Amino acid sequence: MSLFAMNHRVAGAADAPAAERGFSLVEVTTGVALMAIMLYGLHATMLSAVTGRSTVKRTDRAGAIARDFMDRLQSLPFGTSNGGVSAAALDELFDDDQDLGTATLRQLRVPANDLGHWFVATIDGLAGRWRVKVTADLNDDGDEADVAWREGRNDLLAIQIWFDDRIVLRATRASPVEETTVDVGANY
Repeated sequence: MSLFAMNHRVAGAADAPAAERGFSLVEVTTGVALMAIMLYGLHATMLSAVTGRSTVKRTDRAGAIARDFMDRLQSLPFGTSNGGVSAAALDELFDDDQDLGTATLRQLRVPANDLGHWFVATIDGLAGRWRVKVTADLNDDGDEADVAWREGRNDLLAIQIWFDDRIVLRATRASPVEETTVDVGANY
């Protein structure tokens, strides 16, 4: 092919059939813009997935630790005193070993409107603020006076475990049968 023929071909590109012309600048710019929008959406989706996975992993780990704490609390004797519990007894209760110390469930009891016992700890790599609340407020309405819920009794206690100001686990614990109050007039 001669130099004249190549120049003629380039010069006559506008006259070439549509299949040989290529893309215009507007088409290329539009394609690049659409690609950028799609990549940004993909990036946002991936970032959201990674953040969600991290949150789920943290919540799952907090749940496992809370179940361990609840097992410890369920293993405590009910006790006879409604007096307070010392910081040393709380440390012993929630430390790494299996020795639960001398605390009793009734010593952990707080009034319904109290936040409970809290501590900051890093447990198995999970750092945060833990809170344990033991109360006779069985329906968590801020009082211990609902007869229908059998609140205010000394033989039924609600246990709540919080992590970073979110409730993770709750349960109700009854005292041993010999200490249980008989419901008069209850129709079971």
